Amino acid sequence: MPDLIFISDKEGNYLENFSAKFAVLLYPIDKLIGANVRDVFDANTAELHLKKINECLESHEIISYEYSAVREGRAFYFDARIAYLEKDRVLRFIRDITSRKQSENEIRKLYQAIEQSPVSIVITDLEAHIEYVSPAFYLTTGYSFEEVQGKNASLLRSGQTSDEVYRDLWKTIKSGKPWQGEWINKKKNGELYWESISITPILDTSGAITNYLAVKQDITLRKKAEQEILDLNATLEEKIEQRTSQLEETNENLLKEIEERKKTEDEILKARIEAEKANLAKSEFLSRMSHELRTPMNSILGFAQLILMGELNSGQKKGMQHIIRSGKHLLDLINEVLDISRIEAGRLSLSIEPVKLDNIIFEMMDALRPYANERQISIEMVNSPYNQLFVKSDRQRLKQILLNLLNNAIKYNIKGGSVIIKTEMMDQNPDGIVPVRISISDNGLGIPAEDLPKLFNPFERIGAEKSATEGTGLGLAVVKKLMDAMGLNLGVESTMGEGSTFWIELPKCEGQIESIGKSGKLTAMESGSAYEKGKILYIEDNISNVELIDQILSTQRSNIQLITTSQGKQAVNLAIMHKPDLILLDLDLPDIHGSEVIKLLQTEESTCTIPVVVISADAMPQQRLKLLKAGAKNYLTKPLDLEELLKVIDEFINNSSTL
Repeated sequence: MPDLIFISDKEGNYLENFSAKFAVLLYPIDKLIGANVRDVFDANTAELHLKKINECLESHEIISYEYSAVREGRAFYFDARIAYLEKDRVLRFIRDITSRKQSENEIRKLYQAIEQSPVSIVITDLEAHIEYVSPAFYLTTGYSFEEVQGKNASLLRSGQTSDEVYRDLWKTIKSGKPWQGEWINKKKNGELYWESISITPILDTSGAITNYLAVKQDITLRKKAEQEILDLNATLEEKIEQRTSQLEETNENLLKEIEERKKTEDEILKARIEAEKANLAKSEFLSRMSHELRTPMNSILGFAQLILMGELNSGQKKGMQHIIRSGKHLLDLINEVLDISRIEAGRLSLSIEPVKLDNIIFEMMDALRPYANERQISIEMVNSPYNQLFVKSDRQRLKQILLNLLNNAIKYNIKGGSVIIKTEMMDQNPDGIVPVRISISDNGLGIPAEDLPKLFNPFERIGAEKSATEGTGLGLAVVKKLMDAMGLNLGVESTMGEGSTFWIELPKCEGQIESIGKSGKLTAMESGSAYEKGKILYIEDNISNVELIDQILSTQRSNIQLITTSQGKQAVNLAIMHKPDLILLDLDLPDIHGSEVIKLLQTEESTCTIPVVVISADAMPQQRLKLLKAGAKNYLTKPLDLEELLKVIDEFINNSSTL
């Protein structure tokens, strides 16, 4: 028999053993007979066995249950049965089910992965009758599993896919090979959508096909963008010429007005005022123009690169490379003009918070490594304990500064050169601030000493007449204005024939986890094990902030599950999938602003009632009021007050559990 068999009395004493196998697996036979269950198991497991023994003695019925035990650090799982033998004695049967439990855990993991996948997964029989669909299928088509179970997958057909496609599909998968393609399908509400689909036959152990597995993804937006790129190409040049003509006309009118007003002192004063207004209008015009052009340019570049990845002849590839290179140059110009216009107009929004140096520097190195490899230039960061420091800065602006400096170090370097990044801690200044200096060095041709003061002027390209390297002359100007806006220092050193070093200095600070840990709040507060269970969705791109919230919850509110994402556009889908009790939201996200995330959540019926609490380094009262009016339930500022954060979490988790 596969079972382990022995006799126990009412008190849980082992009286007689019928299986040497049991002694080998769990406990030595010479020590087991005469021992008590309390000698063998922990208190909880021992009490479970005693309880079940007494139930059997009272009912005279067979009692079945499962339990686990640990032997030499390894967990075992058992299926137990107790049969009445005689007064105060029972016969116990034990079966090892460890392998079955492990298999069940593996199956559960696989099931959860499929259930949580953002793409639709469909399993059909050999006649395409649906046997299973993942939750993403409902988000794409509007059909629930109950509505499509047993029905043929052809219910999604739109009538706009040729019969030849379906014939090729069936011919391929019936031969045991996978099939991939794109077609137009129809949702439950009648809406048409483009779908990318991959269908794979499922084979049994003998090699016979038993089912088909389809992995499907909605690509409607991509198809729409492909069409838009064709339309944009036809109108982009015309729009640029039109905007340029308007700007030239505005400047001509301005010059005429100034010349006419030079006749008298009064007219000169009026002309100065008008000129200032015109300059503001020009900045506003450039800003609007940049906004209008940046979106189509992003689409053009994105899909041009996709097309380049396809099968093209040499002439077509060369043409696409020209489009991408010219488009990137134009996009750089548009973005930098927009940045300078925004800074000069006083509309730059800063969110100062602790930023970990190595995280952000490595991110920028990874972003530019393909460009560096293309020019055969190495990028290296000097190993130093200072790389682990935190500094006070606007995370997105610091990324922009580092990106511009690294890009210049690569662009104006020699072929086969190197770029070295170094961090060091400077002496404390009179204000009590300890600056951390980030230096970016190249071994390019160098910059003449007389040209160094002109480096940060807009549209100033030192040595451009001697180089074929493209540029706008705005990158360093943007860096200078961003550093000035944050009140930080910037400098450059260069030696002709040896290279240049650009450096920035930022104030050293503590990370939020270290700061709160030193205060003792994480350990001094009451444990959260007695609090309500719940889920929180945290939308934040700063890894340090995510780690902080994760550590706070794990130590203070361990019953709460944390789900995270750095992308605001994923908020609605994740909220629908996980149904969180509370959403914590940062404002400065890499894809969209936090205020846009709130709008997206409120326009969706299934997410509009989920409370949203903003966590931001922007402590301006007008920003707080704006977000609260937009629908946020609360607004917390960084650095976080731990007690205030937990109070807000408890308020919304407890409220949701009583609904």
